[in-house]
Parts: sequence; C-alpha cells; structure tokens
Amino acid sequence: MRRLSFPIAVLAVLLGLSVALAPVAGASPASASKAGRKCKKGHVRKHGKCVKKARRKAPATPAPAIVPTPPAPAPGPSAPAPGPAATLKLSAPGSAPAGASFQPTATAADASAVSLGDVTAQTTFSLTPDGSCTGNVCSATKAGPHTLLAVDGAASAEQAVMIETGALDHLVVSPAQATVAPPQPLGISANYTLKHVLEPAAPPPSQAYTAEGFDAYGNSLGDVTGETTFSVQGGSCLGAVCQGGAPGDETLTASDGAAKGGAKLTVSSLAAAYLMTCQAENYDLDGSLANGCEVAQPHPGITTQGTASYLGEKDCFDSTTLSFSGILLSDQRAHTNPGVLGFDMGSGSAPGWFVVSATGGTFCQDDISLSLTVSGSGNLSCFKLNVLTNNGTYSAQASAAGTASISEPSGSYSDGTSIFFQLQRVCAASPQQVSYAVTGHL
Repeated sequence: MRRLSFPIAVLAVLLGLSVALAPVAGASPASASKAGRKCKKGHVRKHGKCVKKARRKAPATPAPAIVPTPPAPAPGPSAPAPGPAATLKLSAPGSAPAGASFQPTATAADASAVSLGDVTAQTTFSLTPDGSCTGNVCSATKAGPHTLLAVDGAASAEQAVMIETGALDHLVVSPAQATVAPPQPLGISANYTLKHVLEPAAPPPSQAYTAEGFDAYGNSLGDVTGETTFSVQGGSCLGAVCQGGAPGDETLTASDGAAKGGAKLTVSSLAAAYLMTCQAENYDLDGSLANGCEVAQPHPGITTQGTASYLGEKDCFDSTTLSFSGILLSDQRAHTNPGVLGFDMGSGSAPGWFVVSATGGTFCQDDISLSLTVSGSGNLSCFKLNVLTNNGTYSAQASAAGTASISEPSGSYSDGTSIFFQLQRVCAASPQQVSYAVTGHL
C-alpha cells in the first residue's frame, strides 16, 4: 500500500514544526536529502523550499470614534445695541492739597440703564473756578471749594472737591514798613521828651508786629504770630514788639521753623523823635541831640541886673581903667529844669551883667568912655553894650567887625551911684559863641 506524505508535510508547515519526513517512495536520493535539511535562521520551509520568514505586522491602531456634532439651536431674538451715554457717575477724592494732582474716573449708562462701563478716556473733565485738567489729571493751587465737572456727550456729572492749604512755606509780616524812634540819647545837661507823647504822628519808641503764614501757592494759614520769632538787625525785640538801633534803615526778620518773612524798620533821627531842652546855662551849639547841651557858660549866674557881677569901686579919674570880659552863648533850645533867669527865647541867649560903684570925687566930670570888642564866629554885629546909670541908659551895637564905643559927656552919672553894664545878643536865635571885652574909664 502506498503512503500518503503530502498531508503530513502540509500540517508540519502549518504548525511551524521542523519535521523530518521520511523519503517518499520513488523519490530520488537527492530530493530526499534536501528535504531533510534545516533552513537557515530567519527562513522556513514551504512546499519543500526554504523561504524567508514573513514578519508579523503590528496590529493597526483603531481610528477614533467620530461623535456627530449636535445641531445648533434655532436663533432667538437679538439683544439691542447699547445707546449713547445718558448718565455719568464720577469717582474723585473729596479733597486734595493745593498744587497736588488727582485723577478722577467716570462710568456711564445709556437711557435704558445699560452700563457702558468705564468712559474716562472719552470724558472731558474741568475744575472750577480756578483749577485745570489735562485729560483726567486735575489740580488747583488756590485753596477753597471747587467743582469737578465731567462731560461725555449729552451726559454730565459734577462733584465738590475741597482744595486744602499746603504746608507752611513763608511768612508775611505786618506792617511791612514802619518808623520808630531811636533809643533815648544820653547827652549831657539835657532833658529829653519823646515827641510821640505829645504828637501821635511822631515815631513811637517801638513797633508791634504780626505774622501770617502762607503755603507755597500763597494760601493763608492764618495768624502765626505766637509761633514766630522776631529779630532786628541793630535793634531788639521782646516777643513781637521791636525797637530800632541807630538812625537809618534796618531789617526785621520773622522766623517760624524754615518759614521766613521780613519787613523794613526805619529808625528816625533823634530830632524827629525827641524834643530836647537844655538845663540851665548849658548850650547846644552843634545842634546834635546825641551829646546834649555840650557847652556850659563859664561865668554862670550873672544873667539879670539883680545878679550882676560886682567889679568894685571906680573913681572918676581917667587914669583909672575900667575893664571886664566874658563869653556869650546862644542856641535854639529852651532852657529848663532848671531855667535861666533873664533868658531870651528870641535871641536864644541870656545877657551878661556887671556893676561898679562910681565913687566920683572933687572936680569929677562923671563922663563915660568905653570900647567894646567882640570876637568869635558868626555875625559879630549881633551884640550890644548897654550902660545904665541914674541919669540915663547909653547903648552901642557892634559893627560887622565886632567893635563899638560909648562916649558920654560929663554928668552922665552921679557920684556915689551904681553903674550897670549889660552885654546882650539882639539877633534871632542861632547857635553861637563869642568872647567880648569892654575897656575904658568913668
């Protein structure tokens, strides 16, 4: 019986087995030899031949499932577009310092109250009465109530903004200019009276000041006198009351921390501020109140007939010389505390009086022969010599050269009488000092 080998070989291939088949009957020895060989690596026997083993393909990735998009809902009625701004709402600070900027914002809604959101960029801002806005950056320098106005088309809104004063920057002193008397002088033999006591328009001895504070923009912070220190160059201050020093212009300085202020303080002349009188026979020849009545009469107390300087007895012989001399002073001051008897305000001087006892004698003529010489500055013709006897008064006024003479005949006086001599100034009052000398005989 013949063996069937084909089905077995096929099964061996299908199962991947390397089965050594027995040679088929009737097959050639070569064929049987080939069939019994193994295939090289990577090959398999198929239909009696070695063929390259096919690679297994990786299983394919399944495609994602496609989910169908549901159909869009049917459109409803569309919302109306917002209209123009009908109302504005401002947002801004209620106050701001002078000079500092602030930034308001604005939101809007249309006539249907639909919000239009922030409309700051399209809104026009203004700050009245004296502020300014650039875009939405606003500021003002004058303190006080202000109104912020925002406008967007037909819509507008406003808000009150208080501009407040800034920090203290400087002071304003009142009065800005004042005149005061200088300190009372200490001149010799003089009496001083402040004119302001008698004449309110005359410079007072001191000046009271006030100080008002201001910020850098000129806004008032009110009275700060109590916190201010005052000082005067060359003078002195007690609180806010200041005195000057030497006559002339001085600077008053006011300080409150770093804030400063100033004023002009004029110190008047002594003559404008004080009345000066001279004590007794002390005279003011240089017109200065500073040194008082600087020249004293060297022969005081002979200014009246009753206080005349006694020259002794004189006979009638021509060889008996009569002479006396002195100094006559004048000024434009009243002389008080004490006063001067015989002082004449018109001429600004007091006369000098002298007296002799005229003894006479046998065969005396009782005549008078005298010469006057005046020397010094000024008008020398302002001086006059008067001789008073029991029989008359005889006078002679000096010439411009300062000389004069009296020559009276016999019988000009009587023996045993007193003869008085008076040297007086007859011109209007002015400061002057002269020396005089009288010589002659009776």
